[in-house]
Amino acid sequence: MSDNFNFPVKCGYERIIPGDFVSVESEDLSSMYMRCQSYFISLLINTSKSNNFTDMFYECSNLKYVVGLDMSNAGSTRGMFYNCTSIKKILYLDLSNVTDMYQMFYNCNNIMEIPFTNTSNVIDMSYAFDSCYNLTELPSFDTSNVMYASELLNSCISLKYIPLWDLGNMFDMGYFFGGGTLDKLTDLDGFKDLGKRTDVYGM
Repeated sequence: MSDNFNFPVKCGYERIIPGDFVSVESEDLSSMYMRCQSYFISLLINTSKSNNFTDMFYECSNLKYVVGLDMSNAGSTRGMFYNCTSIKKILYLDLSNVTDMYQMFYNCNNIMEIPFTNTSNVIDMSYAFDSCYNLTELPSFDTSNVMYASELLNSCISLKYIPLWDLGNMFDMGYFFGGGTLDKLTDLDGFKDLGKRTDVYGM
């Protein structure tokens, strides 16, 4: 089945079942499936015209897999997977134009790895991985333009290694490693200049 819509398809729309292809002619997909418990897999959605993915899957606690999202025009993924507690793995997401990742994976406490993606334009990463308890590794993100990173890795208690990240433009790193994250980390090579900073508090 294939449908075209001029508005975001809300959870429970009677003609939509998992696996359907949906073409969404909307730039704004914010809160599209907020608190939807009906899906364990996202629909195959043509989102090529969309730039706002804020809270798209907010608190979709049964969501396990996300497929087929064209995010090449995305500017905001703020809270996109907030409290999606069943997701274990994320496939590639194009974040090349994203500037706001605030709380993107907040409390995705079953996710184990995040794929590499272009984050060169991201300015706000605050709380992006906060409370991802089972996250074991992170890729070498381009963080050269990130300014806000408070509680970015708070309560990531399974994280053992952090690759080289550019901290040069970050000026808010409060509780960056809070919630016991530092207890398991064995390699901080990517943060050799951390001791020189004055804006890292609440560790």
